[in-house]
Amino acid sequence: MTRPYAVTANVMPDAPASAVTKAAKIAEDLGYESVWIFDEGLAMRDVYVTLAAIALGTQTIELGTGVTNPYTRHPAVTANAIATLDEISEGRAFIGIGAGGGMTLNPLVIDRAAPVAAVREMITALRMLFAGEVVDFDGTTMALRGARLPATRTSLAIWFAGRGPKMLEMAGAHADGVHLGNLHKATIGNSVSQVRSSAGRKVKISLTIPIVTTDADFATARSQLTFRLPDSPQAVRDRLAITATDVAELREALASGGPSGAAQLIREEWVSQFVLMGDGSAWRSELDQIMTGYDIDEFQVQVPTVSEAHARLEAAAKVLAL
Repeated sequence: MTRPYAVTANVMPDAPASAVTKAAKIAEDLGYESVWIFDEGLAMRDVYVTLAAIALGTQTIELGTGVTNPYTRHPAVTANAIATLDEISEGRAFIGIGAGGGMTLNPLVIDRAAPVAAVREMITALRMLFAGEVVDFDGTTMALRGARLPATRTSLAIWFAGRGPKMLEMAGAHADGVHLGNLHKATIGNSVSQVRSSAGRKVKISLTIPIVTTDADFATARSQLTFRLPDSPQAVRDRLAITATDVAELREALASGGPSGAAQLIREEWVSQFVLMGDGSAWRSELDQIMTGYDIDEFQVQVPTVSEAHARLEAAAKVLAL
């Protein structure tokens, strides 16, 4: 079966960096084009230390943050980290950014203030710094004075990941690529249209939809929705009839017991609207319809825990004929 789109991987660094590196190497050997590493702050291993380990343990696969944010580090410090990663990996790095989620920001007591402006200003600063400029910049969320990176590649790609309409409009206008992750499947077409209508140029689009073939996969997808649904756009919550009380209960359960403790609050009928289900031929058929129907460039296989990396990456690679 012909596949007119690229396949990448997104790995949660919930294990030592050496184990995450082995997962990335598996992805490389199987033919995945890039590996994204989640930045979940204190909940997981440090994203940049882990990416450096991956850079040294692989040869060809592209690698980057999947995704980081403008709040936990100054954007210029992030730019320096990515430029250094690019140097270590001999030109294989990219950066993925977003507005940050509750799992990352809440333990640090960071308010996600002015998220659209914060991300837009981060992209602006990254572009100037990656271009090798001496940067003076006054934004509403950050500033720079005489800032310059010691080494950089001007063509470093900047990806954005988000879901809200204002974020997608901003991303289409400013980013090199836009990643659409864990969307309600009925909203994918509208999200793609929002990106493309604001771009005025070629912008790559990447998509993640969790693959569910077992009860364990379903439980994992259910657990992940505990921290994704509260941060979803209001239109999605309205579509699912998720109330403010539901959101408050989810946030409270997450704070006290983490995703596993909050999973019981996620209704089964919600999960099916965010995942690909069935055997390989079933989910591949549904995926192909989505990818070709909306002319999406990349499909990203999600690896929510490193212990499952080999099995998940290998199974998806077989179905997708890598």
